[in-house]
Order: sequence, then structure tokens, then C-alpha cells
Amino acid sequence: MRHAIPPSESPRPTGERSPRPAAEPPPRARRARPRPRRLLAAGAALVAGLALTVAVPHLAPASAAPAVNLMPPENVPPTVPGTPVASGVTPTGLTLTWAASTDTGGSGLAGYEITQETVGSDALNLHRSLTNTLTLTSLAPARNYRFWVRARDHASNTSASSPVLAVATPAGTGPDVIGPTPPGAPTASAVGPNGATLTWGPSTDDVGVVGYQVYRTSWPVHSVVDTVAGTSHAVTGLSPATTYAFYVIAFDAAGNPSTPSPVVTVTTTGTPTPTPSPTLPPPTCRVAYATSDWGTGFSANITVTNTGPTALGAWTLAFTFPDVGQKVAHGWSATITQIGTAVRASNVSYNGTLAPGASTGFGFTGTHTGATPRPGTFTLNGVPCITV
Repeated sequence: MRHAIPPSESPRPTGERSPRPAAEPPPRARRARPRPRRLLAAGAALVAGLALTVAVPHLAPASAAPAVNLMPPENVPPTVPGTPVASGVTPTGLTLTWAASTDTGGSGLAGYEITQETVGSDALNLHRSLTNTLTLTSLAPARNYRFWVRARDHASNTSASSPVLAVATPAGTGPDVIGPTPPGAPTASAVGPNGATLTWGPSTDDVGVVGYQVYRTSWPVHSVVDTVAGTSHAVTGLSPATTYAFYVIAFDAAGNPSTPSPVVTVTTTGTPTPTPSPTLPPPTCRVAYATSDWGTGFSANITVTNTGPTALGAWTLAFTFPDVGQKVAHGWSATITQIGTAVRASNVSYNGTLAPGASTGFGFTGTHTGATPRPGTFTLNGVPCITV
């Protein structure tokens, strides 16, 4: 049974394919899904951006400034060490100990600096220790020393000094190794322009004190004024209106010294002795100086006389022109040189010898710029001359 074809449709020839509607994409395009690809690309870009954002804080440009420490510097010094104590004292050594310091600044205690002073001289030795003890083995017998300690931390802050310890090493000449107690503080009386009397309290000793040495402080070494058996001494030979300082050390029969007494300061009375003026040798020469001027030139004639008691084998006369415009041009009977305004004239071969009372003359011509004043002084072989 055959169907009728609607009027709106045309019959299709046998074997011809039906065209697909124009609005439909080709089969391959229908299977592709561009939207997922765009989403993947956008996601990849987002991930890369996140990775870059995380990495940026860890990257620094080559010219970046170094990190700045904003913490304030540690400037708190350690506490003051305790007073040193000596033990095991021998003629050549001892051990020092002291109460340890503490450091609250944060850097921590680094150690100690121990200063050793040899009494009577300007010698100072510096020792270091990491702990609050120090052993010394190179001291001298029968000598007085003073020690003090400072603490330091790892920030280079240093404490104030501890109190001072005075130690006297024994002489080492026998079984007695204990020295006398220190003498009492000296006092001064009968102070005059050239001396004073010193008096001090006596020392004690387990065997016996045999004497005292009185010292005067001076630089670089203190001097022993005298050694006496009693507890007073009259010091002499001082200068008026001058300040002196003295101290006393006791010693026993074994030669063991005490530590020093306190120092007493004495100022003598009177007025200071003036420093004498240097004594110049008496003149041994006389100089006569005469000039003749014209225009911008002048001539000078000079006579030198030996007024001394001995003959001269050679001579040099020196003087200075008062005006910078005065210049020597030509001379005779002497070798003349001029540097600036200073002039020197030395003898020639035939007039070098001058017996006592003998004279010789020389002269020169020169130029000037308006004035030819006479030199003020003349010296012959360095000795000032009388001028006429």
C-alpha cells in the first residue's frame, strides 16, 4: 500500500542521503566538551598562582638589607666580687679566693680580672681566671703586694673593683714565716720648711719586731727614708712648701715584713725655693759695628776683639738683621752666609787666631728696602759679646 506524500515535501530520489539539519554540529564536534578543558586550565592557573603566593615570602632580592636586631644591647655589669682572701702564702706564691659575682644582664658571667700591684713600684700585673680562685707561683720573697678583682660578662661589661687585699710574702730564711702586724697610722709633728717628725703605733709579732722602714712615695719607685728601731723618726732634707707622702713597714728577726701602714701626707711650711736662673759665662768679646747708607744700598764695617783670657784659634760671629729687607751682597776678610735675616761670619785663613786683647776686622756691602737698623746682639763662638 503506498502512502501519499504531503504537499509540503518533495520526493527524494532513490540512493540520495537525507541532509542533516544545519543547526546540528558535526558528529565529532558533538562529542567534544570544551567547557571542561577551560575549567582545567583555569584550575591549573589558580594552583600555580597559589604556589607562587606561598613561595614569595621565602624569596629575597639579591640586594636585600641584612636583618636588624632590634633587641637593646646588654649593658648590665656583673655584681662586685667579694674581698680577696689569701691562703697558702709562701715566699714565692699564694692562692686567692673571693665571693663570686653574679650576672643578671643575660649574657652570662665570663670570668675575672685580677690586678697585682707590687708595693713600692709602678709595676702592675693583670691575671685572668674563669673561676673565683687564682694561684700565683712567681712572687718575690719579703715583698708587699696588693690585689683586687673585677668580674666581666660575655657582653664585655666589667664590674667595679673589689676591696683591696694587702699581702706580705715571708722572707723564707727560717721556720718563722709569719710577719709582724702592720704599724699604726703615722702622724706628723714639728713640720717645718725642711722636715717633719713622724710617729706611729707599734707592730706586734709572734717572735718579736726588730725594726721599721720609713718609705716616701715617689715615682716610679718608692724610696726608703731610713730604718729605725723605735716608733718615730725625724725626716729631714725636704723642700719648703712641698707635699710628701710617707708610710711605714715593720720587720722581724727573720726578715719577714709586715704589710704597710696607712699613708700620711705632709706639706712643709715656708715658700717654694725659686729655680735659679742659669748662669751665663761672662762676655769674652767686643764688637764694633758701623754702617754707611746710600739709596737702596749700604756697607758695614765690623771689628771683633777677643776680651777673654785665652786665645781663639777660630771664630764665628753671628747676628740677626732687624729688617727683612737687609741683604748681604759681597763681603771681605770673612766667609759670610745669610739665611733669612740670620747672618754668620767666619774667619778666613789669615785672621782666625785672636790672642787675648787682639782684634780683627771684616765688612760687607748689601742692599735694603728703606732701613738699615743695627743688629741688637752679637755672639762670638756662641758667647754673647759686648757691643760698642
